[in-house]
Formats: sequence, structure tokens, C-alpha cells
Amino acid sequence: RKKLMLAFILVAVVFLVSLGIRLYNQYRFHLEKQTRFMMDTYVTIHAVGPQNATAPAINSALDRMQEIDTKFNVQNPDSPIYAFNHMGTPISDPEIIEVVHLALQIA
Repeated sequence: RKKLMLAFILVAVVFLVSLGIRLYNQYRFHLEKQTRFMMDTYVTIHAVGPQNATAPAINSALDRMQEIDTKFNVQNPDSPIYAFNHMGTPISDPEIIEVVHLALQIA
């Protein structure tokens, strides 16, 4: 009877400690996830960290990806590449020129 009580107390202590660790980690390490449709697919980014830092980091990354999609999308009328392909407008964007130079070096 005494062993049974000790076993019960041990299980309860282990349970409470593991629950405490889990709650502490949830507080300390927040998991944030955002999904946007861009580049003709769904893009999902997961970030783990302090709650006040994860959302801005994800937004920054997704905003940059949206910038790249807008700039390099051949089907977007606002894209310099679209303007070049359809109207012969010269490309002056340094980032696009850099990517083209790199592609020519690799090819």
C-alpha cells in the first residue's frame, strides 16, 4: 500500500514537471505560421521565437518574396520583365540586371 502511494506520487510529480516544462516552452518559444499565395503557389513560413519577434520576421520575409514575385513575374503587367517582353522597355532595375548577369555566367 505504501509502495502504491509512492508510485502514484512519483507519477504525479513527473506529470506536473513535464506539464510545467511544456507550458514554459510555449511561453518562451512561440510558434507563428503564415501562408500567402504568391509565385503561383501557396507559401507558408513557420517561425519559432518570442511572440513579439516572429510575426514581424515572417511579414518581412513574405513581403520580400512578394517584391521578388512582382519584379520577376513575366505575367504581371507591373513587372519590368513583362514591360520588356511586351513593349521592349529597357530594364534598368539593378537587381534584375544582376540576376541576368549571373545567369549568363552560369549558362
